[in-house]
Amino acid sequence: MSNVEQEITDLIGEVIEDSDVVENAVENALGNNYDFQDMMSRVDSLESQMDNNVIDTDQILMRLANLIVKDDPSNKTIVYQTHIDNLKKEIEDLKKALAGKEETNG
Repeated sequence: MSNVEQEITDLIGEVIEDSDVVENAVENALGNNYDFQDMMSRVDSLESQMDNNVIDTDQILMRLANLIVKDDPSNKTIVYQTHIDNLKKEIEDLKKALAGKEETNG
């Protein structure tokens, strides 16, 4: 190994051993990145809203559903499972009522 290679290897070893230097360099790079700072600001804002219980989880789910449906060319509709279950129960009740009428009229 040449002297230059040895010097580079030694320097890298020193930097790695002194993790504060690496950590500070990474933090400085992230601190100077505007996109990262914007994202962190948004995360902080969401966390503070969650801490204050300002965010309604149903509202978030509906916003997500709206975004999904908006981008879906097949024009699907997203509903709660309980709504589907209630409709199935109603269909079963109507079938029973119809079967009862048919027996009475039959």
